[in-house]
Amino acid sequence: MDNKSRKPSGIPLVIDLVGKSGAGKTYVKQMLMEELSGRHTCVDISDERVSAIDYLDFILTSPGAFAASIMLVAGHVPVTFRKTLKLMRKWMGTQVRLKKAVSLECDFVLNDEGLFIWLQWIRGGTLRNFSFRTLSRAAKESFYYPGLTLFVTADFGLSEERRIARDTGKKRHRNKKLEKKEEKVLSVFLNNLGEDLAAAHEEGFFRVIRYNNTGNFDRSLIDKILAFKEVRGPCLRDGNF
Repeated sequence: MDNKSRKPSGIPLVIDLVGKSGAGKTYVKQMLMEELSGRHTCVDISDERVSAIDYLDFILTSPGAFAASIMLVAGHVPVTFRKTLKLMRKWMGTQVRLKKAVSLECDFVLNDEGLFIWLQWIRGGTLRNFSFRTLSRAAKESFYYPGLTLFVTADFGLSEERRIARDTGKKRHRNKKLEKKEEKVLSVFLNNLGEDLAAAHEEGFFRVIRYNNTGNFDRSLIDKILAFKEVRGPCLRDGNF
């Protein structure tokens, strides 16, 4: 019996992957798809297009999440109007994908453009300082979350080598004068990401597993994911388990 013909068991476990560029999120996602697909149905929503109709449906059917999204972005004063629109589109697009994900007929849903990556972009693109911990409880309970987030880390030098190789392959020009500044920004980005994930985990919005990507896939991660799927409860909105 092939993967597509297997009957899913209940609500799918939505797995977000987050981490710095070059840490290997896409590689880890591909390995998870390969390992899990042997016995389970899996769907990758990383590149799923969100249409205007999807946005409209989100606004009409999830007014609380929509209002909280506006307050998250506009309430913290983006540096430009254009930045406001971009951040809103990215955040709401991920909210739409997460909302739709739990209704898919599968066991696992994977996304390597995790929700909290966009939260960091909002933190970096607005004038008012905030963190996930400082957001109001009402706002946090309005959002859609994954059931599990994998915080993918890797050796900094190795990550940079991967990132530069990828950028070169895509013919992006690196400005060496900006590299030191980028390194400082990246350090703040990762620190904030870690703090926000810890807060979400402690407050019960979703489970966080840190995974160090050495380049050789550690299959014990599969055991942790399957064990979590067995014990968690349904997570349609706030990720509580």
